[in-house]
Amino acid sequence: MMAGNKIDPGSIISESCGLADIPDVMERVGEFETMGIPVCTEF
Repeated sequence: MMAGNKIDPGSIISESCGLADIPDVMERVGEFETMGIPVCTEF
């Protein structure tokens, strides 16, 4: 579907974060306080 340009994965990414931020982000995800999918981009 991505290859056929039927969906844009960028539209579901809500934020980017660093590795040190993962515990806080996971807590917010567990409490349903995020919209979309957070992505870790800094290691």
